[in-house]
Amino acid sequence: MRQLIEDKSKIDFETLEQEKAARNKKFNAIVNELDELITDNFYLRRAQEFQYRHYEYY
Repeated sequence: MRQLIEDKSKIDFETLEQEKAARNKKFNAIVNELDELITDNFYLRRAQEFQYRHYEYY
């Protein structure tokens, strides 16, 4: 997820750098929370399943 955040930020040419930095900080804080919640392989698989079902990446 951190890689997706970084990649999307790099190709976003419409947002100012300060806004990107603030947004990335917020997103990475969310990833930190998720990291604490994913305690074993079961929860990891459920999180991946949710991600793949609900998000599309181009």
